[in-house]
Amino acid sequence: MSQLLRARRVLTEQGWLDDHQLRIENGVITAIEPVPAGVNARDAGQLCPAYIDIHVHGGMGVDVMDDAPDALNVLALHKAREGVGAFLPTTVTAPLERFTAHSRGSPDAVSQAALARRFWAAIWRARTLRRRTKGRIRLHCFVNWISPSWTR
Repeated sequence: MSQLLRARRVLTEQGWLDDHQLRIENGVITAIEPVPAGVNARDAGQLCPAYIDIHVHGGMGVDVMDDAPDALNVLALHKAREGVGAFLPTTVTAPLERFTAHSRGSPDAVSQAALARRFWAAIWRARTLRRRTKGRIRLHCFVNWISPSWTR
């Protein structure tokens, strides 16, 4: 499957490129090229690589163990400003009651402990998959773009 992502600015190893597009074939970036003359549509203002942070306890005064329903949202916006496109909320050593308190929270709020359980289950599945494939595992990274207002 072929895809084009066009942006006003694209960040590369050489620096920012104005009015460029990424050509993606089967999930792999195959080219970074100028947007053809006369094409005005853009998918993003800025397009840049994003980091994946696999060990996050918190930030911006927020702990992933906080009971506040918007704790992960505050943390996610903070991480986006740092250039992080995905992160793994990592719990801290705490009494069992602290973990179970999250599951008794508001039904509208996502339980941090439940998130941690899901992430660890996903990691276990990935490890199991790696064993089944004799260590050959293909990781897929997706291009993320963020709002320019988040980077200020």
